Amino acid sequence: MNLFSAASKAQRQLKGFTVETPLETCRYLSEKYNAEICLKREDMQLTHSFKLRGAYSKISTLSPTEKKNGIIASSACSHLQGVAHCCNALRVKGTIYVPTKTSVSEIEKIKSLGKEFVKVIRAGESQEHALAIAMGDSSLNRKAFVHPFDDLQIIAGQASTGLEILEQTNAPIDFLFVPMLGGGLAAGIVAVFKVLSPNTKIIAVLPEEVKNLKSDPDKKTLNFTGLEGATSPLYHQLIENLHDRVYIPQGHLCTSVLELHKHHKITLKVSGALSISALDLYADQLEGKNVVCILSEGLNKLKKQDKLKELSRLFLGLVHYLRIEFPNGIKGAKHFINNILAEDDAVTFFYTVKSKSCSTESIIFRLETKNAENIFAIKKALNESSLKYNVLKKIKYIRTVA
Repeated sequence: MNLFSAASKAQRQLKGFTVETPLETCRYLSEKYNAEICLKREDMQLTHSFKLRGAYSKISTLSPTEKKNGIIASSACSHLQGVAHCCNALRVKGTIYVPTKTSVSEIEKIKSLGKEFVKVIRAGESQEHALAIAMGDSSLNRKAFVHPFDDLQIIAGQASTGLEILEQTNAPIDFLFVPMLGGGLAAGIVAVFKVLSPNTKIIAVLPEEVKNLKSDPDKKTLNFTGLEGATSPLYHQLIENLHDRVYIPQGHLCTSVLELHKHHKITLKVSGALSISALDLYADQLEGKNVVCILSEGLNKLKKQDKLKELSRLFLGLVHYLRIEFPNGIKGAKHFINNILAEDDAVTFFYTVKSKSCSTESIIFRLETKNAENIFAIKKALNESSLKYNVLKKIKYIRTVA
């Protein structure tokens, strides 16, 4: 299959079904980076994600027999919503597998889009396990499997995003930032831009947690790092034509979600802010350039704002969680608060936890600092006092957002 030709065909098939999402200049980001920053608003797609494009491209091109037999799917919620919407529109029966821990609200959303054409089955403790069960069902019952990314027809549908971008601007695009979870969108964008805009630097943006999972062989999860290990040969083409792959920590993503909502009232899931978060990593190269960021994973309303704000403050260095061992218990804690903290630092709460040693008392503090640099003075004072301490990063310690 010639992917560029397939993408052009998919774009024609999608007309009248998907929305041609706008390409908008973002005033706030343009001023921040002294560049022309445009946002491809895939968050405004019918299911708030570009995933709908790939799902329709795949299901609509199945043979009449395949459509009659029905389809199988399993993945993250945005892909499954797209699949469900297509099943209803094309009158194709679909069986969708989700992990047992999937929330009721996510399942109801899928059902509401698929109506009587979709059956949702909870199976498997993880997304990887649910995917394996779904693929087994597909093989056993000879039903077409609608993969979230490892399928040329899926990639062709998602590539239509790139064709739309190039039709919506006459200016040469210097940088294009693409969210990359599965890799289907990135592969499609590469195929289109290699032909029509070969000088554009394409940067794939991934969550930092993907990098951490990849480096830990003991953690088994669905492969979100691209088409590695997938049956499609396009992965090699993808990495050869990408200018770069960058990884964004969760706190950075939360900061971007909050800033975009504040300045432009655009509401995204955390993963939807991958592309704009990467701009900070390229700030010194963007001045005077034409830049496009693909947004996705839109929301009608910003959710869990307290959690977003807390993770953002942690990333910005304005909030810190410290676990300190005090030989003299609460007296030592008072000394820490009164003598080690600066006037513009504040302890918003603290609580005692079980210590490994009966001769010390372990206390966890939540600190708010006026400036990110303040923590260095606090750590220096703690080191000079010979107190044992740890900086806590895991969310389980953050009681205010649990």
